[in-house]
Amino acid sequence: MTCTTPDVNVPMGTFKTADFPAIGSLSPGQAAPVNIQLLNCPGGAAVSGTQAGQIHSIQYRIDPTAGTLATNVAALTGTPSATGVGIQLFTASGGVFPLSTLQTLSGYNSATGGNYTIPLTARYYRTGPVTAGPADTAMTLTISYQ
Repeated sequence: MTCTTPDVNVPMGTFKTADFPAIGSLSPGQAAPVNIQLLNCPGGAAVSGTQAGQIHSIQYRIDPTAGTLATNVAALTGTPSATGVGIQLFTASGGVFPLSTLQTLSGYNSATGGNYTIPLTARYYRTGPVTAGPADTAMTLTISYQ
């Protein structure tokens, strides 16, 4: 038994190169919501190799498939592609989400399992000279049962 995780497509909006005046600039306006759903997560499930033979926590990490341009800034994919920008994720409290780093799913109930949402937001982040073009990326969610 595992959690199911539907694909998440995030419309980031359209921006002009002038919207990124300096390295470190974030796309203006409202951040794009990225709500990752973990559905039908097991509870009380016996799993060999885990503490007491049962799942007691769920950990997850998000890895950019094209790597990073800067710390916690996902590189864009596709050809052609814009240059000088990447995508940065943020936690519900507004902090930068650490890519490729295990995080513990808060609120997980090991007795009952259930459905959970990881609430994140995304913005473009300037890393260098910006050129216009499509600005897409892909990231992989990995779940670890402890």
